[in-house]
Amino acid sequence: MSNIDDINSSIDNINKKYIDETVGITGAEPFTAALGLFRTQVSEYIASCRTYFRKGEYEEAGRELHKIKGAASSIGLSRLAVKAKEMELSLLEKREKYPFDPEIAAFNELVVQDEATLGQYLKSFPE
Repeated sequence: MSNIDDINSSIDNINKKYIDETVGITGAEPFTAALGLFRTQVSEYIASCRTYFRKGEYEEAGRELHKIKGAASSIGLSRLAVKAKEMELSLLEKREKYPFDPEIAAFNELVVQDEATLGQYLKSFPE
């Protein structure tokens, strides 16, 4: 499978319409910079979420997941936004019974995939 095929099979994970409209106004450069910032932010939010979860501070952990949802939405990573919201609600409901480590590990895999998809998609725009 070629890179284009990979992008096409993953394109549903990003909000293409939102990205197209935003890049049409701002150009790809600011969006690419925002993707770089997202990478840093999401790592920090996940680390904080893990700390709060381990301390039993579930509402605070939920707030970190909510921040991830917002950050993902702001750059068109729709699958990540939906998953972060689902995780937030499940964590707040299950609290100490929430399977944090496997959920975060799976989420991190989605982050890598969707960041790559968005990065490749942004390269398709003229400079």
